Amino acid sequence: MRRRPAIVVLGLAALAGVAGAAVAWYHGGRTVSTDDAYVEATVAPVSAPVPGRVIEVLVRDNEAVQAGQLLARLDPRDYRARLEQARAAVLMAERRLQAAAARVGLARQMAASQATQSRAAILRAEAARESAASLVEGSRAAVQARRAALA
Repeated sequence: MRRRPAIVVLGLAALAGVAGAAVAWYHGGRTVSTDDAYVEATVAPVSAPVPGRVIEVLVRDNEAVQAGQLLARLDPRDYRARLEQARAAVLMAERRLQAAAARVGLARQMAASQATQSRAAILRAEAARESAASLVEGSRAAVQARRAALA
């Protein structure tokens, strides 16, 4: 009878060995290990075209998405501040443009005024020249009259 428990123990050990080998074969066929392996695949980087802090992620891991679908929401505070700075810069540029346009208008008025003053000066000079010419003619006539009286 002593042989019977030994056979049972040996049978159980053999059965455990076969079960262990089956488990190793089953799991070993799915897992490959190597020291110099690499994965070849198409890499699709996911990055925002603008920097910012993510405040909400709208998709789950490995979820299929459509082209153009919103994936995450960024904190808008930085962009609002930049927008306000840009608006202020535009407003300043518009004010500078208005000031320059006013200076151009003033310069045109001053140029027109100076042109009018120059025309008036020309007219005064022409009148003075004509007056001087008439005085010269009057003096010549007086000289001729006195010469005629002396002769």
